[in-house]
Amino acid sequence: MLLLLAGFLQSEVVRAVVAVLCIGLMLRQWFVYRRTTKGGQFVFWSLIVTAFVLASVWLGLNVARYYTYDGESGRSQPYFIIVRSQDILVWIIAALIAVVFVWALVQLASRVSGR
Repeated sequence: MLLLLAGFLQSEVVRAVVAVLCIGLMLRQWFVYRRTTKGGQFVFWSLIVTAFVLASVWLGLNVARYYTYDGESGRSQPYFIIVRSQDILVWIIAALIAVVFVWALVQLASRVSGR
């Protein structure tokens, strides 16, 4: 929810704070999952948490992207590195979401079929 709210905010500083808070909350959630679940379920929940953490990292990189943009010259090396990193993160997040979605469908199908 915080990540969605941060997308609508106009302050880059607030977006950075929200990104850091979300990363911290997701890491705390992962520690809770580590204590309460085992095996395949732990991996499943870890993939979900990882997707949210990477989305928060993407938001933090977006703040850095804003501050490294040099509109006049258009040749800022850190800016292009950040943009490329964000592109890679989007593909990783999409892959994680696809894996979690397929895994959830398989789990649902196995429960419905009674296995």
